[in-house]
Amino acid sequence: FFRLDGLNAHDRCRGVLVENVKAIGNGRAGMAVGGTSAVVIRNCEISGNRMNSVLITEHGAVKIEKSKLDKPPSGE
Repeated sequence: FFRLDGLNAHDRCRGVLVENVKAIGNGRAGMAVGGTSAVVIRNCEISGNRMNSVLITEHGAVKIEKSKLDKPPSGE
C-alpha cells in the first residue's frame, strides 16, 4: 500500500518485465508508466487501487499478458 503508485516506471525505462506481482490498494495506480518507458506486465494482479489499475502518461507503452486488472489501462 503506497500513497501514490505501487510501481512507477517514470521515464526511459526499457526492457522492463513486471511478473508475478500483486499491486493492490495503492493511492493512485497499481502501475504507472510514463515518459518514454516501455513495460510488459505478465501474470500480475492489479486491483483495488484508488484511481487506475495501470496509468499510462506521455509516450509510455504497456503490454499486458495474462494479468488480472479490475479497471482497464488509462491515461491522464
